[in-house]
Amino acid sequence: MKTGTVPMLEFLWLEVTNQCNQKCIHCYGGFCPLLKVFMDVRIAQRTLKEARQFGCERVQFVGGEPFMHRQLWRMVECAVTLGFSDIEIFTNLTLLKDKDIDRIKHYGIHVATTLLGHCPEVHDACTQIAGSFKRWYHNIKKIQGLGIDFRIGVIRMNQNENDMGEIEAFLRREGLLLEGGDFEPDDVRPVGRGCSNAIEPRIPMQYGFCFTVTPQFFHQARMVNPCWRGEMAVTAEGDVFPCVFAREQTVGNLKQGSVKSVVQVLERQYWNITLDYVERCRDCEFRYACMDCRALSINFGLGLYGQQPRCKYDPCSNE
Repeated sequence: MKTGTVPMLEFLWLEVTNQCNQKCIHCYGGFCPLLKVFMDVRIAQRTLKEARQFGCERVQFVGGEPFMHRQLWRMVECAVTLGFSDIEIFTNLTLLKDKDIDRIKHYGIHVATTLLGHCPEVHDACTQIAGSFKRWYHNIKKIQGLGIDFRIGVIRMNQNENDMGEIEAFLRREGLLLEGGDFEPDDVRPVGRGCSNAIEPRIPMQYGFCFTVTPQFFHQARMVNPCWRGEMAVTAEGDVFPCVFAREQTVGNLKQGSVKSVVQVLERQYWNITLDYVERCRDCEFRYACMDCRALSINFGLGLYGQQPRCKYDPCSNE
């Protein structure tokens, strides 16, 4: 791998539980109500403290459904006390109570969520829980009304692919998509339950839509991977991955090890994978201006250094 300045830990996923009150058919972790692993608060607090010592500013609390964890707020408040500048909770919104929303507002926490259909018939079919759309809508409107920062992801799969136009219209009509903002659904990832619902990717070729041409990006892309550099995911059981979608790439466990020990492995084995090492990309003249997703290559069975499956550009072609 190349030598040079590797960024410190920048982003931390804390997967606080594998239990979820929904059974979304696209779920990358296969989370459901029957699973009952909850992150030890002491492990979470130690991880947060050590991550801050490595310069980490951003943390996302995710599950499963994080609000299934009865001590979620102890962990979130620890992150607040430690001075994380960007704290986000990724939730399906169905379990939030008014006191939770008030705390989110009080601490200035960001909210991330997923919409799978523009109406109960579609959304609930994807979550496999009746009434989930109604509860989602009720709470997103409360969050919107309080001026809380939020973002909404849309996952396209077989069960809702014909609803994309209606979803976009719904988001714009409800003011849930920034005026003039792009509607960019993501295709289901072939991992977890998503393996049974994967579809042929329809995202345009990367070189046509995913360029970032700045001196900083260009320099970083020559030294480190442009996607998962500086990122670390920790499960409720303490296992560590380079990202939540690369669930077979375990680099350690924080019940026995430290953040320092796993960061060293991540730096050496994952963060340093530039597109100079990736099949087909290594020959591409655009590689230092292009995003990447090593997890996608792994999930599609192409391996850690396999070509980017969502890019059809062949730099060696004469066409």
